[in-house]
Amino acid sequence: MDARIVRRGRGRARMVEEPEISDMTSQLTDLDVRSEISFSGGRGRGRGSTRLEEDLQLSTFSTSIKSTDSENTEKNFLRQQKRQMQNVLEPVPKQAAGQNGQKIELSSNFYKTKQAHSQLQLFEYHFENGYEIEKNKFGEKICLEESMAFFKEWIKIADPNSPPNSTSDNTTPPRAYFDGRSKIYTFEMIPEGEVIVPFQYQKHSGEFKAKMKMTNDLSHVWQRSMERLEAGEAIDAIILHVKQIILKHKFCLEHVKVGNTYYPEVTVANQHYIQRFPIAPGKVAWKGLNLTVKNTMAGLSLQAKTKAAVFYKPLPLLEFLAELLNEGAIDQERVWANRGFRESAITACKGLQINVNSPAGCWSRKIMDITRDMAHMLRFKTRDELGNERSQNVADYYQNKYEALRYPKLPPRVTYIVATRRHRTRFASSHRSLQLGKGLNLPAGTVVDTEITSFDKFDFYLQSSMGIQGTSIPTHYYILHDDNRLDADSAQGLCYYLCHGFARCNRTISMPNAMKYAQLASARARNWCKDIPAANPREYEERVDNMLDTKYLVDRNGNKYGKKQKSSLYQTSFFF
Repeated sequence: MDARIVRRGRGRARMVEEPEISDMTSQLTDLDVRSEISFSGGRGRGRGSTRLEEDLQLSTFSTSIKSTDSENTEKNFLRQQKRQMQNVLEPVPKQAAGQNGQKIELSSNFYKTKQAHSQLQLFEYHFENGYEIEKNKFGEKICLEESMAFFKEWIKIADPNSPPNSTSDNTTPPRAYFDGRSKIYTFEMIPEGEVIVPFQYQKHSGEFKAKMKMTNDLSHVWQRSMERLEAGEAIDAIILHVKQIILKHKFCLEHVKVGNTYYPEVTVANQHYIQRFPIAPGKVAWKGLNLTVKNTMAGLSLQAKTKAAVFYKPLPLLEFLAELLNEGAIDQERVWANRGFRESAITACKGLQINVNSPAGCWSRKIMDITRDMAHMLRFKTRDELGNERSQNVADYYQNKYEALRYPKLPPRVTYIVATRRHRTRFASSHRSLQLGKGLNLPAGTVVDTEITSFDKFDFYLQSSMGIQGTSIPTHYYILHDDNRLDADSAQGLCYYLCHGFARCNRTISMPNAMKYAQLASARARNWCKDIPAANPREYEERVDNMLDTKYLVDRNGNKYGKKQKSSLYQTSFFF
C-alpha cells in the first residue's frame, strides 16, 4: 500500500492512504467523496435541503423516502458532480519549442504508424463471459490467458465465417478484437445473441453461456479521428483506446502477456515455451517487448521497447528454497533448526504465487507471511485513529484542512511540475561525436520537446545527467499548473538547474534534488517501519513519530534514548 506523510501542524504527522489514481490528471479531477447532495425532504413546494453524505447515512434508519425522492437525489448528485468537474483547473496549453542551446539530431524508440482507411465502420459490443461469472461465484478471478482462450472458442461458434484468430496469416486479420474483459470491437457487424460454449482450461471444463450485444456505433468517431489525423491533429481518446486493444489482441494470441510486456513463445516438439535465461539461483530472465500507441506531434506513433524481466523458476517450493539458499537437504530438521536459514526462507517465500495441488482440486494462492501461530490465533483489523471505519482520499484531506490560507493577501505563485522516470522512452545520438561514455549516451542537458511529446499538453523530456554505463533514462516532465507563465526555455532551464548540487555527487543527477532527497528519506522510513512489530494504532503512530523526529536517537523498537543536535524532519519540505 502506497502511503504519503502529510503535515498536521506543530510538527505532528500522520500516515494517509493514497488513493489508486491512474495518472496525475485524474488526481486533479478526482471528485469529493463527501460532496453535498440536495434532495427533496418534504419541506413544501419541493424545496430541497442540503446535507453531507455522512448526515444521510445517519438518517437511514428514519422514515423511508419515496422512490421519486431517491430518483431526484441521484439526479441532483450527478448534477453536482458535473458542476464540480467544470470548476477543475484546465491543463496548461502547449508552449512553443525551446530555442536555447545547440540543436542536434537523435533517434528514439517511436515509430510512426500507417494511417488506416477513413471510411471504415467501427462497432462496440458488450461481451458477457459465462465462464468468468461461474468462477466469480467462488471468489476466483480469471487471467487474461483464460479470457482469450474462451473468446477463441466462442468466436468459432458465434461467427463460423470469421477467419481464424491467429496472427500467423497476416492477409486475413480477425473480424473481432477482444480487450480481455467485456468489450469487443469490430469493423463489420457480427451476429448478436446468446450461445453455449464448451470450454476446457487446465482442470476446469464444462459448458458456459456467452452473450454479446452491440452498445455503440463508433463509425462517425472513427471517420472524424482519421480526418483529424490527416490534418495533423490529435485523434479521439476512444479511437486511441481501440487501436491499443487491436494491438493487444493480436499480440496476446501468440505471446504471453505479463503486466504490459509481451513475451514470445517458441515451439519445441509441439510444446510452447518461453525462452528463459538463468541469471541467479532460483531466478530466470524473460526477454519481452513493451508496445504502446501514443498521440504525438508527428502523428500516431508506436512506442516499442525491449525488456528483460526477472521471474522465479517454476519449481516445487522446497526445491526452489534449496536452490535459492544453496541447501542440499532442505527437508531435514537440522536445516530448519538454524534460525538464520529460517529467517531467510521466510523472507524468500513472502509474496510468492504458488499452485496448491490437492484431491479437492488445484488453486493458486499468494504467500503473505509465515508464522508459527495457529490459524485461530491470527487477527488483523483496519481502523482509523478514532476506531471507526472510514475512507478518505488525499484530495479530500487537503481540501478540508488547507482550503483557507493563513495570509490571504500574499498568494504565492505556484508552478506544479510532475517528473517521472517510469516510462520506456530512450534516446540515442545520430552523430558519433555526441555519443559520450561507455553507453554512448547524449550530453547532459539534452531536451526533447517536439515530435514525440504530447499533442496538447506542456511536457518535455530532459536528460540532465551524462550516463557512465548503460543507456540513460530521460526524465519526463509535465507542467500541470503554472501561475508564473514560464515559457519552454525557462521551464526546461529551471528543471535542469534543480538537478545540480546533490550532496553525494559532484555532477548533475537524473532528477531534481528535492525528488532524490525525498526518495532517500522515504527509503529510510520504510526500512524503519519494517521492523515495527504488530501493535495497536496509537502505539504504531507514536513509534513512527519517534523515528521521524531526528532530535532523538531511537532504537529498533522505536523508543527514544538520547538526543541529537539536528533539526526535525518535520521542518523540511520533503513530500512523499
